[in-house]
Amino acid sequence: MLNSKNIIEGMFEGAVLFNLEGVIVDLNSSAEKTLELSREQLLGKKLSELSLEYFNEEGVPYSEGQNPVFQIIQTKKLIRGRKLQLKLTNQKIKWLQLSSAFLKDLEQDNIKRIIITFNDISELVAVKKEVENLNEQLLEKVESLNILTKSFDQAQKISKMGHWMLEPDANRLVWSDEVFRIFGLEAQSVTPTFELFISFIHPGDVDLLTESYQKSLDEKSNYEVKHRIICGDGTQKYVLEKGFHDLDEQGNVLRTIGTVIDITDQHSKAFQVENLVNLVNSQLIMSRTDTTGKILDVSDFFCEISGYDREELIGQNQNIVRHPDMPSSMYKELWDTIQSGQTWVGEIKNLRKDGGIYWVKSRISPDYDPFGNLVGYISLRQDITSQKRLEEIAIKDELTGLYNRRFYNERLHLEINRAKRDQRWLCFLMLDIDNFKKYNDTYGHQEGDYALKKVATALDNSFNRAGDLCFRLGGEEFAGLFEVEVPEYGTQMADKVRQAVFDLNIEHSGNPPWLKMTISIGVLLMDPDQNYIEEEVYKYADSALYQAKANGRNRIECVKEAEVELF
Repeated sequence: MLNSKNIIEGMFEGAVLFNLEGVIVDLNSSAEKTLELSREQLLGKKLSELSLEYFNEEGVPYSEGQNPVFQIIQTKKLIRGRKLQLKLTNQKIKWLQLSSAFLKDLEQDNIKRIIITFNDISELVAVKKEVENLNEQLLEKVESLNILTKSFDQAQKISKMGHWMLEPDANRLVWSDEVFRIFGLEAQSVTPTFELFISFIHPGDVDLLTESYQKSLDEKSNYEVKHRIICGDGTQKYVLEKGFHDLDEQGNVLRTIGTVIDITDQHSKAFQVENLVNLVNSQLIMSRTDTTGKILDVSDFFCEISGYDREELIGQNQNIVRHPDMPSSMYKELWDTIQSGQTWVGEIKNLRKDGGIYWVKSRISPDYDPFGNLVGYISLRQDITSQKRLEEIAIKDELTGLYNRRFYNERLHLEINRAKRDQRWLCFLMLDIDNFKKYNDTYGHQEGDYALKKVATALDNSFNRAGDLCFRLGGEEFAGLFEVEVPEYGTQMADKVRQAVFDLNIEHSGNPPWLKMTISIGVLLMDPDQNYIEEEVYKYADSALYQAKANGRNRIECVKEAEVELF
């Protein structure tokens, strides 16, 4: 017996496999999509256990005995193309076309499984009803007009397409009623002539039209030209004119027959779409990639803001503009989201070709072909660089460029939670320049500001991972916040920072015995499996810093685990 799973997975329509007791034992993804229920919600259930309601084609509910789906299970009789309406658990009603088949044991010819397949024909039914309505309307019009010529005229009016015939030898031009209407005239109100026709053509398009017509005469070919007309009331329209020539046996033109279609609405919509595309192209940072992230297309604004030419971007991976400051965890979250069929929204710092930076608010969504196959991703981005600069001003210390106390207060909670998710220790360093008041008194505040900048640079340079954070909390007080795999790495990093400042060799006569600038550091290491009172984190590190100063300065002291009050 064929593998049932292979059979139903290969089906385009929805397919559900039942055992002889009517229990669902397998189904394909099309069935999940049509029924809008997950595989887990369906497997092991009988149809009677699902909150589904069944109706016949007239919308009358089926009793359990009349229900064709139940009858298949109970009577083991095949059906083909049976239509019914199904109300889903979300109250949505769908039209389905059912068929059934049996899987048999080839040796004993016994039925082993029942397959019910179904196609969602809701759109087809809706179209059919719409067509029926349109047909009824057309019949009503035909009946009311009662003659075929008038119904043809009505059809031309609906489609805004008129037809005409020109016999050049007889100097005879015939217009249908719709041509008159397109030109803004009452039907058959004047005798059409070639000169009258030319008088309606926009002056800027007369040469285009006459040259196209003459070329078709010379080449004995059809012609098609889009041009403008000016109606009798002064309004301007766009029309599409097509014509072909009826020739005699010698190849001479007997007559020209053609159509003229009012395409003003289509032209207006196309113009609006073109303007919208141009607006998107010039104002939005847009790109399309394949499923691996290789760039297939970009907008003009993408090129402008990134500094790359289009030719330099097409075929490259999207990470050509990735800034090293952005953490890998963010990109992992991004890819996990879009590869699951969802849309990812977030803010990204990007790298220009010239080394500059720009910030974007990104919306990245899966891109599907008309058959529902994933073909890549579409990214729409908004330039938020100016906004980010303003935000940076609000969270950065003006003197040193490090993050300020306000940003520390905002980030502490987030970093604690992030470390818990990552199952990594979070290390908080609080450091203070030793005898800094004496330094200011001895060398002056200008030199003091210069020293603060040097210490800030040494602190910042000691950390090189995207998630590491450095702060100036106030005065000569600084802080660092970063994840480590084991606690020992935190104390090693603290000593690295202390040594970096020591190696600056900034003269400080008021700081014996070293006579140069040093710092003291308090260290708090937070276990990811413990819950800390966030308001107390600063206090504990500050207490350890005070102990480092009391024990001689230019040293590190760690908060003892027993001293920490947990939440």
